[in-house]
Amino acid sequence: MSDRTLRQVIEDLVDQRINERFSELLAIDLQPTRPSRPAAARWSEDEKRAVVKDALSGMSLAQMARKYGRTQGAIRLRLYGKKAGLLRKSHLAQPWQATS
Repeated sequence: MSDRTLRQVIEDLVDQRINERFSELLAIDLQPTRPSRPAAARWSEDEKRAVVKDALSGMSLAQMARKYGRTQGAIRLRLYGKKAGLLRKSHLAQPWQATS
């Protein structure tokens, strides 16, 4: 086998492996890490009432975030934010902080 032929065979094998790997990557079913909700989706009135009720009952931010498909920051802003804050921090014991 000549050097040219051997080089061509190697190049063909490399190209074939690249194409196979690319096909494998395209076939991977990527699962979203969060529920599919548009960024900055508005809170419904029912959600607003429910998140306050859950906070008052002692549910953690992590649990509420999973339940409503929001980030912990979004839950915190909904509860205590300057514009949309529904509670003052003094309204409840904060289960996500250690008590002394």
